[in-house]
Formats: sequence, C-alpha cells, structure tokens
Amino acid sequence: MGDNYPGRGRVPPLHPPESRPQMPLRSFRRSAVALTAAGALALGGGVAASTTFASAETGQRSTPAAVIAPGYAQIKGQVTDAETGKPIDDVFTMATRFSLKKRELIRASDLSYANPDNTIAHGYYVLHLPHGKYDVSYYKKDYELLMSKVRRTQGQKNPFVDVELVPLPESKLQVKGAKKNKVLTVTLPKNKKKAKKKNVVVKVALKSKAEGKAPGKLVLKDGGRTVGSEKLRNDKVTFKLGKAVTFDSGTYTLVYGGSDEFRSAEQDLTIRIK
Repeated sequence: MGDNYPGRGRVPPLHPPESRPQMPLRSFRRSAVALTAAGALALGGGVAASTTFASAETGQRSTPAAVIAPGYAQIKGQVTDAETGKPIDDVFTMATRFSLKKRELIRASDLSYANPDNTIAHGYYVLHLPHGKYDVSYYKKDYELLMSKVRRTQGQKNPFVDVELVPLPESKLQVKGAKKNKVLTVTLPKNKKKAKKKNVVVKVALKSKAEGKAPGKLVLKDGGRTVGSEKLRNDKVTFKLGKAVTFDSGTYTLVYGGSDEFRSAEQDLTIRIK
C-alpha cells in the first residue's frame, strides 16, 4: 500500500484556495508553477527548479479512472472527519517533492470534492505525479493540519490513501450581561441628561480549550455591514457602539474568523434599547 507516515503539524500550506478553480482536466496551474520556481530558488540558494512539474487534476472531472501517463502515478483517497466519520469536501491537499541534487521541485494540489460518478461520493481527492516519494499535506479551516509521507513506485496499483482530519477545539462567544447569551438589554436612565450620555457597550469573551491566547479580531456585523471590529486581548474584546439614544435595536452577528489553533465561531446577538 505504499509507505504512509501520518503526522500532524501546525503550519498550513501557502495560500490554500478558498474555492475550486474551474480548469480543464489535467491542466497546469500557472500560478503554482511560478510559485514552485520561486520556492526552488529560495530553498536551493539560487538553483533553478526543474522544468518538469507535476500537473494537478483540477476543476471539472469526468471520472476518477482517468488515464495515467507513463512514468506517472496517483495519490488518491478520501478525507473524513475524525470525530463524526463524515467525508469532508474542499480540503486543500498538496503533494511536494524537493531535491536539491536533482534540481527539481515537484508539486501538485487538489481540493477534495463531490463527484456523483465516483464510488466515493464526497471527500475524494486525486493527484497525478511522477513516481517517487512525496510529503503530502491536508488542510482545511477549523481542522488540524495533517502531514504524511507517500511513496509511489512503478507497477504499483495506486492504493487509496484515506485520511482523517481532527477538528480544532470548539470556540464559544460569551456576551457579558446577555440573557441566555443571546439578548443584551441596554436600559436608559430616566433622567434625560443621563440618558443622552448612555453608551452601548458590548463585552465579549472567547472560550476555547485550545492552548494559548486566541489571535485575530472579533467582528460585529449588521447583515453585510461591519458595526465594530476589535482585536482580541487575553481572549476578550469590548465594543463601544456609541450613544444608546441613537443606536438601532436589532439582531447583530458576532464573528470570529479563527486561526491555525482556534476554531472560527459565529453567533447572533440581539441588542435592545429600553
């Protein structure tokens, strides 16, 4: 079945695509080739990359049983959630082989996807590469990065390499003073002068079992409009939203984008001025 050595890391691949590019079967990604050449120069101290690059099967697929070119093999399989066992689509998969001695850097990438013509309906990925040994990474937001080593040799039957991704610990957003963490009521003083000075302040804490402090920002949105954006400090933020007398009561959305260590989170919050 080849040599597979699973192991987890923390650094995701460079700029994983957010959506599947629509490209013909077995076409080259020009940007990936350019990046590969640049990487070879950086890693090899000025040594140019090989002109032979692996093509990645991307975009529209007909069937997974595509014809394999002589000297090439496939790294293919299914990606599933380690906790639920359910297949995962849109996992960025990249296989890389670098040799300074041979002056080559070969890289192919794919997104796991759904294909009604495939026996694996969801979470399927396939990479077409020259024979050899590759470092393969599997990355998706809100999951731990998975790294493995896969070898493909001539005459091998390209067995499936099925992998499981471990979800990051859940992130929860807790709003201070909010009823059931969903409704925050701001009460105006009866004194008109004091009422005019009353501000809308929303204090939010991010709770997670992940190690360390959560990086990034917490955003408060009203539909597509950003009402507030604050950097997390010690897993907490304070939104100062202006005078209560002019503030629009309604339902807003708290959004945390997540990171390599912390899972993203989103929560509705109704703010009432009373």
